[in-house]
Amino acid sequence: MRSLNLRAWAVGAVLFALALSAAGSAWAQPGNQDEVRERIRRAFSPVGKWTITKMDVTYAMVEGTNPSSRGAGGGGAALGNISLDIGSSLAGEAFFEVFPGGTVAGEGTADYRIDLGAGTSSVGSLPGGISVPIGAQARLAGDPNRKFTITGKADLETRVINLDAFQPEGADLEVLITPGRSQLTWPIWPPMVKTESKVLVHGATLLYQADGKILWGEVAGQKHYFLVSLEAVKYVDLAPLFELATAGPPGPKGDRGPRGAKGDEGDKGDEGDPGPRGPKGDKGDEGDQGERGRMGPGTDYQAGSVMAAVGRATQVRFERPMAHDEYIVSLTPQLQNRSRWIVGYANKTAEGLSILVVAADPTDRGPGEVAIDWLALPKAPQEE
Repeated sequence: MRSLNLRAWAVGAVLFALALSAAGSAWAQPGNQDEVRERIRRAFSPVGKWTITKMDVTYAMVEGTNPSSRGAGGGGAALGNISLDIGSSLAGEAFFEVFPGGTVAGEGTADYRIDLGAGTSSVGSLPGGISVPIGAQARLAGDPNRKFTITGKADLETRVINLDAFQPEGADLEVLITPGRSQLTWPIWPPMVKTESKVLVHGATLLYQADGKILWGEVAGQKHYFLVSLEAVKYVDLAPLFELATAGPPGPKGDRGPRGAKGDEGDKGDEGDPGPRGPKGDKGDEGDQGERGRMGPGTDYQAGSVMAAVGRATQVRFERPMAHDEYIVSLTPQLQNRSRWIVGYANKTAEGLSILVVAADPTDRGPGEVAIDWLALPKAPQEE
């Protein structure tokens, strides 16, 4: 209790010092007062990490009587000689964080426990279909720990935090009944139900508390309840507020100091991505014509003779390619008897060309092939 009083005194001292600072001539200006208020508001805001210090779920009581039994209230004796310990509590670290947008997320680990003992009277059927015979003992088997996740939302203006029911991970709980060592599964329950509470300022700590009684189920007129209790704290760092309280008013701006020594040259940065292509520039002036170089390979003439089929294209392939396809072609058919021929070429490339021969007189029935002398002559420089 003493530590809480000291924390409350510390907060009061900070706020009192801040008030004195704001009352000074420099801090009395509206802009400085607004800065003080804003920093206090941020320091005591729900935004930040909350540590869960208490998280208990306990099977609390059984109300009503068993109408199937003889005795008072139900025709029979009330339940007696029965021990019930069902619940869960905090195991290790658990926390949730309130984000600036108001969302809440967190996680932790819960420690589950089940311990039922029936004496002279039967426990009867509990919610979930669990039943323990007279004189038997039911206890939790296996690992009692389960991880869980937390979700929710917070209203930062009203300082109200709403937490959804914590969601446990893993399968249902395994229960061992002795004597007999029979096993059954117990439906796992949330390690904490849905809660809603307003944030309290307790000294230098923000406090979130929620508790109550939750109906577990009702079987044969008997109401079964869980008692739940949750407590989480967010610690306020007072050091920045003390610095704000003890700092004097800002002084006048000082003279500019001398320029410091030049630092070492940094490492070369990574090469950036190429930028977009710029617009096309204006055409430059035409340059002077250079001197003609020596004639390269494939620039001398080539010649030959080929038997060309009349009316069909005949392919001529050069022994070596010309320098390019800009060359002069000369074709001379060999005249036989009185036949006259028209000779032409097409598909001219640096590797060869096609020759086509047709009769000048369509009625002339000359031979089917004609010898053609051909000449491929590179253009003279003045002809280019």
